[in-house]
Amino acid sequence: MSEYICPRGCTWDVIAFEAYGDEFMMDFLLQQNPEFSDVVIFEGGEKINVPARGIVAASTIAPPWDDEGEAIILPPWG
Repeated sequence: MSEYICPRGCTWDVIAFEAYGDEFMMDFLLQQNPEFSDVVIFEGGEKINVPARGIVAASTIAPPWDDEGEAIILPPWG
């Protein structure tokens, strides 16, 4: 896991793009840093945990209408 020190005015999508090359990874970063979940624009100096993409595990999601318990398997990022 690495650490990202936010510059003043930085946002989650910018951090995700700089760390992973994909701004849509911001949701993952928010999950990894719940103490900053209410921050939209950083003041500067905050330390954000940025896990390597390879450690994200595949998840199993069953839609609410699926009574049979069959699930959709989503691959990990990267």
